[in-house]
Amino acid sequence: IPLEEEGLYCAVGEKDEKPITALEWINKIADNALAVVAVGTCATWGGIPAAPPNPTGAVPASKVIKDKPVINIPGRPPHPDWMVGTLVNVLKYGIPELDSLGRPVMFFGPDKLIHDNCELRQYFDTGIFAKDFGQKGCLYELGCKGPVAHCDASTRGWNSGVSWCNRSGGPCIGCTEPFFPG
Repeated sequence: IPLEEEGLYCAVGEKDEKPITALEWINKIADNALAVVAVGTCATWGGIPAAPPNPTGAVPASKVIKDKPVINIPGRPPHPDWMVGTLVNVLKYGIPELDSLGRPVMFFGPDKLIHDNCELRQYFDTGIFAKDFGQKGCLYELGCKGPVAHCDASTRGWNSGVSWCNRSGGPCIGCTEPFFPG
């Protein structure tokens, strides 16, 4: 959510020929909300817009919304199951158990370390590391963040469970963690 220039770096409409900023919208919508669900890495951690030098002054939703819970569903992109599952949980049972970063434990808990369920883990354990993309081996030395990233992508997969970062030939980029895009 851009804060510089009174939020004008992100206009989401207009009223009376004046732009309505994302900052205005979020504050207005959040007024009557039980909680705010921040969806995507930009909404949860600031993402690429908040990366240095951050000329727009972009911040995550939790830096704007201070008077109610913010449920963070990070990901680039976030898995649809994470969004729908969280919203259904809120509607049926209330706010789900959240980790210390405000993420639903059922999808991002401490037992959801990408590395633990990666199909390339056997290579890590035996010290076989790919030196280039497309080679056999663990992608850790090519920048994989699986050992420090928490979510169930390695077991849930995208596209009906068919794909996720490593299965697509790329390393985990850690997009569910606050250090992303670091």
